[in-house]
Amino acid sequence: MLFRDDATRHGHLRGLLPSDEEWEETVKRVTSRGLTRESLNDYHYILSGLTDEERCQRLLERNRSVPDFLFRFLLRDSSEIVSLRTLSALIEACPIQFWDQEPWGLKTFENGEKALAHNHHRFSAVMLPLAIHTFRLEPRLIVKIAGVAARYLEEISAFGGKSRRVFNIQCQVLNEALNLVHPQAHQLPIQRRHPNVYFWEAQRTILNVCEGKDPQPLLVHSGFRAIRSVLAGQALDQTDTHNVMRHATTWPPFLRPVDGLDEAADPRANLSRAVNAGILMQEAGFAMTDEDEALDVLQGRSRDGTPTIRQRTSNHDGFGVWTASIKATRNAIEAWARFRDPPHATMEPGLPQYTLMFHKLSLPDASKDSPVLPGHKALNFDTNQEATLTEFERARTRPPSIAELYQEMLLRGLRPQGTCLRILVANSESLDTAHQYLWDSTLPSSVVECLTAEKPDPEEIRKVPIELFAAYMQACTQVPASGGHRPLKRAMKLAGVELDPAARRWTPHIWGIVLKGLSKPNIACGDTMQQHMDRALYVMDRIHESNAMSVSAFVQFCKCVRKVVSREIPQLLKDVEATDPSWPESENQWSGKSISQLLPVMRPAVRRMKDEFRGLMEREKLSQALLGDQPVRALDRMLCRTDAVSSEHLHEYMLSLAYVGELDEMVAALRWMMREWTQPDVLEEMSALDQPPAGGNIYETLCAFRYLAEPLVAAEETEALRRGAAAMRWDWPDEEAVELWEQTQWQRPTKALRSLLLVTRSTWGEVVESRSSSVEYE
Repeated sequence: MLFRDDATRHGHLRGLLPSDEEWEETVKRVTSRGLTRESLNDYHYILSGLTDEERCQRLLERNRSVPDFLFRFLLRDSSEIVSLRTLSALIEACPIQFWDQEPWGLKTFENGEKALAHNHHRFSAVMLPLAIHTFRLEPRLIVKIAGVAARYLEEISAFGGKSRRVFNIQCQVLNEALNLVHPQAHQLPIQRRHPNVYFWEAQRTILNVCEGKDPQPLLVHSGFRAIRSVLAGQALDQTDTHNVMRHATTWPPFLRPVDGLDEAADPRANLSRAVNAGILMQEAGFAMTDEDEALDVLQGRSRDGTPTIRQRTSNHDGFGVWTASIKATRNAIEAWARFRDPPHATMEPGLPQYTLMFHKLSLPDASKDSPVLPGHKALNFDTNQEATLTEFERARTRPPSIAELYQEMLLRGLRPQGTCLRILVANSESLDTAHQYLWDSTLPSSVVECLTAEKPDPEEIRKVPIELFAAYMQACTQVPASGGHRPLKRAMKLAGVELDPAARRWTPHIWGIVLKGLSKPNIACGDTMQQHMDRALYVMDRIHESNAMSVSAFVQFCKCVRKVVSREIPQLLKDVEATDPSWPESENQWSGKSISQLLPVMRPAVRRMKDEFRGLMEREKLSQALLGDQPVRALDRMLCRTDAVSSEHLHEYMLSLAYVGELDEMVAALRWMMREWTQPDVLEEMSALDQPPAGGNIYETLCAFRYLAEPLVAAEETEALRRGAAAMRWDWPDEEAVELWEQTQWQRPTKALRSLLLVTRSTWGEVVESRSSSVEYE
């Protein structure tokens, strides 16, 4: 039908198609097999849409069941659906694909059992494509898919009867649904914060609908593993946090009793949720595989029952017990001890073990005052155990460097490949080292030559594994320019290569790597301010084109703006002093030439920064509206948001606003954050905590506001913010705390910035077209 439409527009094609009589005969044959002319017209109407978005809208408009092949085509992996409203509407309308006017097409069968047996395969055929696009666009919408799955399970009981056959189908659908709402690593956005609490809520919705049924549907091994995997990705709960604080600094990290309650507690109460789910799996009659035992190790319990350091991870496929024991440690020293202690004395380390050691050796150290607990983030945590050791013991337990361990691996006859190669390349000290890793690897020489060539061929670049390509981009963006070589420019050219449709979810991540490189002054040195900001804006445009703007990319752009401006502050101060020797006593009398030259360069970047902040805010509003009321705790909901409501993200935005003199925007952003965190249900949960959660503690942000902006904003604005902080039970920093904060900013020209703002605040206000104290976020 589509070809005939084309032939109508291009008459010379008509002769290549069947005649009208032949076409009519074809239509009769098709309709004799159960389809109607109306259905065929619907399929034609849907497929004739110009874009995937339009085709899906036409499917929703027709509101009737379509064949599997058509539904799968509309929601194929490469389908370019970008609207959250369209995706949500497809989820809400998908039951029509199962039931139409009658459950499972009941009117064409003798009874519900036969209808169910004939059509239950459509459950996965319809739900899986929807789940894949949900994980890509808005993973939190998975709870709506779980609602559809729960309804499907209820309908089985209501219409299918209670025969053994129906019960088996019900068990099959239950386990399929649990796996469906358990995301795989290849389905989620690359290196994003994932809303694991929503994945667990989706599984709970499915499990709850089966509770109390007679007979109750049974979980199989794959269902238990899906549940354990989701639980493994959850943030630390109260028990986990308490256990981390009780771990001994030695290995194994036995739990030390803090009070009488700990001594009286059941040992099983100290196990993580994933480990307890594994015990239930065994009680249900399923034997633990090597992968199941590895997950137990990652979740805090080794094979012999001794504790390990629980890791928050959803990606543990292919892990063995030895590999997991290396990962389930606090730092590289403990990991090295596990590396040298195989489960069996005759075992030799292989590529998986070396890969985990390279990973541990490449991790940064956690700061001593960091609130992050071991296992919650990929950092090396100091246990202070080295302080009690002799020099000999320190030398004996200290792990080798990456270079030393790499040479040992080569001597064992192991060559880097896969994840091992990616870790080595991404953390290379220089491009020469990265190239050496590539030549030593098992990659075909054509792929290595393509990546290492001075001018890589775009066609050949597309043949490079996308994960390795991203790792090489990371190497290019962390090596300083030297000897005429500009690795960052090379990275931008490589990033501009159009990726295959199957790899397009990597596009925002790859451009994000470039943006991170632009945020490093030693990497992007040699550029003028104009060149630097043009490149940053170009990268932001590319991320926007991929419809995947994220809060992490926004924060990276804010850092880029701030660091570009900070490079100019010393020269600006020199101009101030040269112009007015009595500075700073005669503030407000200077308007320097350098600042007036700076403003045109910064104006587009500042506007873009504020627009992106509002864009993320609007997208989050839409997501919350589509999600509706969900049984997710208020604090969990706040910590899973995709705008800049987290204190960590807002702090970066606030600092960047200060560096460009947008003081009214700073006030508006703080007001907005306080309004979001003072919602009644959030306040109720916050009041039960001893201290705010990591994402809701803005003490450092308030220090920055008081030091940089308070002297320049109206007193009533500051007082309103003080009252808002009091309502949230946030401490308002006093003068001593503000000065102490300034002293911790020794790597930033914070004091110079404050003086410059006091002198030039009217000039900085010209960064935007109109500067108004009525700036507000709705």
